[in-house]
Formats: sequence, C-alpha cells, structure tokens
Amino acid sequence: MILKNLISLKNTTRCISNIKKKEILSNKISTNLNIINKTTDEIDHILQQIDKISNFKLLQLEYNNLEKLLQSESIWDDQKFAIKTQKKHSELSAKLTEFDSLKEKLFNLRDLAEIGREAQDEVIIQEVVPECEELLESSEKYKLKNMMRSENDKNSCFLEINAGSGGMESCDFVSMLSKMYIKWGENYSSDLKVSIVDELVSEGGFKQITVRFHGEYAFGWLKNESGVHRLVRISPFDDGGRRHTSFCSVTVLPESQEEELSKTMEIPSNDLKIETMRAQVM
Repeated sequence: MILKNLISLKNTTRCISNIKKKEILSNKISTNLNIINKTTDEIDHILQQIDKISNFKLLQLEYNNLEKLLQSESIWDDQKFAIKTQKKHSELSAKLTEFDSLKEKLFNLRDLAEIGREAQDEVIIQEVVPECEELLESSEKYKLKNMMRSENDKNSCFLEINAGSGGMESCDFVSMLSKMYIKWGENYSSDLKVSIVDELVSEGGFKQITVRFHGEYAFGWLKNESGVHRLVRISPFDDGGRRHTSFCSVTVLPESQEEELSKTMEIPSNDLKIETMRAQVM
C-alpha cells in the first residue's frame, strides 16, 4: 500500500512538473509572439508610409513605359536621351525590386510565426524574432533613402575636415572625427567603400584630411554633417588639466558621375583655342 502511494506521488509530481514546463514554454512563446506582432505591425506601417511618399503604383507605370521605350530601336537615334532613359529605368527597377522584397519578407515572417504559433514550436518562433528586427532596420533605411530626393543625394561624396582654432586640440579633434566617419562608413554597408584620399599630418593629429565615400546615397547620408563642429573637454595636452574648446570645419561635396559630366559639361567650339607650334633647329 505504501509502495503504491509512493508511485502515485511520484506520478503526480511528474505531472505537475510537466505542467509547469508547458506553462513556462507557453509563456515564452506568447512573449516572443507579442514581440513579433509588434515588430511586424511597425514594419507594415513603415512600408505604408513609403508607399504614400513614393506612390509605387505610379512608379510601376513609369517603369513599364520606360521599358517599352527602351525596346524601341529609334531611341538610340538620340544617344544622350537613351542613356538618361536607361539610367532612370535601372533606378526604378532597383527601387521597385527592393520594395517588393521587403513586402515579401514581411509576408513570409508573418506566415512562419503563424505556423510556429499553431504548432507551439518555440524554435521556429525564436528564429523569427531576430529576422523581424533585421527587417525593421532594413525598412527604416529604405524609408530614409526614399526621402532623399535631391539631385546629388544618390552620389558618392568627399568629406573634408579642416582644423580650426585650438592648436593640437583641433588637430586631435580632426583625427577623432575622421575615425568616427570612417568607422560609420565601414559599418553602414559592405557596398560603401571608404578611403583616405588626402591628409596633412600635424602634431596631435591632422591639420586636414579628405575621405572618399564611394557608394549609393553616400552624399545623402553625410551632407548634413557640413558645418563647424566644436569640442569642449579637459585637454590631455594641458599639464594643468584645464578645459579647452577647439573647432574644426566639415565640408561634404558630391562626386559627379562621369556619364553625367559628359552630358552636362559641354564646351562650345568657340571657347576652344588650339595652337600648334614646331621647335626650330638651331
């Protein structure tokens, strides 16, 4: 009798333990599903905002018209117009493809989360959470790109930093800023190439440095950095440990594309002066 009671007690304890485990698992799944729902709703809202800003139905119509135009053989009678049309067609294609890709990923993640919910599969749901966060970040970047509508926003750019008043402090400030911008460029995207094209080394850092950011929308992202920057700190170069204020100026310039230069920079033949000469034999 005692043995039967012990076996019954063990079974009861085991059942209670299993129930608790299921409750913990259910709570984890519920928490992750709430995170997924909140994140996917936010992504959906961002995509709706993007569509409102850009009106993708009109963009799709414009793309279709350009595609028909490019299929015409007569378009190459005007080479400049053909190149311009081809470039616009390519830009629209990339824009539409990226937007469709974001929508498709959102649909797939919601579908996968629903499968995980129905099966109460913690593994599936845990995998969806970081993918949702990654898609949210991509959607926010895409939204910002769609808000960049200036002529040069899509171009690569040069960022020049010059030391102002402050001596060694300013030169060190230039060095700090250049490292910050270079690090941003390297971390922002693997498609964005960063290189130092010119530098003037001075005691404490740089008097001047020019960095090239080569990639789409580099100028759009960095153009608002132009201006005078100020640093106030206890100077490591001052033995007295006094507070110093130093300045430096940042200038961001768009890089002109070669094909754009060929279309926009025309030198009239009247402005050209051609001289030929021959050396005389003594």
